[in-house]
Amino acid sequence: MGQKVFDSGRNGFYRDTVRDFDIVFKDKQTFMGSSHYHPYFEICCVKNGQCRIFVEHKLFVVRKGEIVILPPSILHRNQYEQKSPAERINLSFTREFIEPVLNCIMPDFLEKVMVLGKSGFCGSERERFFGLLDLLLRERQKGDFYGEMKVYGLLLGLFSMIGENFLNAKNGENGENAESSENFWKEEPLDPAAAGVQEAAKFIFENYADRITLEKAAEVAGMCPTYFSRKFSEVTGYGFKEYLTNVRLKHSQEMLVSGTLTVTQIAFACGFGDANYFGDAFRKHTGCSPREFRKKWKK
Repeated sequence: MGQKVFDSGRNGFYRDTVRDFDIVFKDKQTFMGSSHYHPYFEICCVKNGQCRIFVEHKLFVVRKGEIVILPPSILHRNQYEQKSPAERINLSFTREFIEPVLNCIMPDFLEKVMVLGKSGFCGSERERFFGLLDLLLRERQKGDFYGEMKVYGLLLGLFSMIGENFLNAKNGENGENAESSENFWKEEPLDPAAAGVQEAAKFIFENYADRITLEKAAEVAGMCPTYFSRKFSEVTGYGFKEYLTNVRLKHSQEMLVSGTLTVTQIAFACGFGDANYFGDAFRKHTGCSPREFRKKWKK
């Protein structure tokens, strides 16, 4: 089942390669990914090294043995470090693929557990979790007669570990992975400068329709504009204007798909002061005009 998806790294609108389920191992990744979002769930699992994922307006530093859960339609960008190349496994699946199985066991699992956040596994739990991921990778490559049954079984094993970790953290229980689980689905503790940048990003994300200047965002972060501009890029991977435009464009795409407003009305509703500028920015970002995007999605 192909999924229609927008991804700025693949020239806008395309037919996604993830059908129902996919798992990919990415070795020694050091380049910074493009900002994007997709219509399926994704679990980013770091096997070695570390990476930073800036999700909407939250920063997650993901270290060895940790995972980040990304629900559908969440704007995010990955950053990697030259000194500590990240080895990670990306697990993706659609709601339509997994719900028939989950509905027989725990119908509300996706809503209660598969929400934005970070968790981690230590010791034998880490070995078990990544062992299941390795088995999934092998089953994906084999594709034998019983492959789909095995995939569902392994996925349920992974979900049970994630759910147990969530329950332990929620109940404040101690255990082998207690240190990691206390941060489960919580924001990353940040130094003062990064915390200020995150606060400014949250302000932008929640007030994207207003006129937001660099000076105003810097004031929210408690910094001078020049220092804020540099720190914002270091922490998030975005330039200030780039991030503001990405947030506005994401909301405009959602309005084009689900609403009835005209393109000009959407431009102003998303904070673009000029409809022509909105059209140019949209085309540069997606490879098509807002009207073409709306027509393609409807088809």
